[in-house]
Amino acid sequence: MANDKRDNKGRFAVHEKLTPIQLKMIAELLDNGGNKVEACRKLNVPRSTLYDWIDNTIWNDEYRKACERVYKLSLGKYMNKLDKMLDSKDSRTVMKAIENGLRLNGYLDSKLDITQNTTEDITIRIVSDSEDAENEG
Repeated sequence: MANDKRDNKGRFAVHEKLTPIQLKMIAELLDNGGNKVEACRKLNVPRSTLYDWIDNTIWNDEYRKACERVYKLSLGKYMNKLDKMLDSKDSRTVMKAIENGLRLNGYLDSKLDITQNTTEDITIRIVSDSEDAENEG
């Protein structure tokens, strides 16, 4: 880490090109699900430094690009599983797959309440955020 210079306060600095420690931080955050405390502990980087990086456009852009790459890789797997769910004989599973597909593609921002009665009829209604909060509470 000889190239990972620190400023006069002992913090790692953000350069126009990200340093190896900054790239390691991005990778660690992606690997651990975004746990900043754990990533800082593991890489021995002060949290204040990480927050400085997060506020920096260069670091933030690179982190966002990395997140998008991970999302695109996962999206293919997700779509394959979703496609298999659509072939399910259980109509509730099919409806949940459709709901997830619509939401993923930006066509649905409300929660669907899917119920099935004993005659195999399916009832679908759009649940408002306030109703959803009441049902969870």
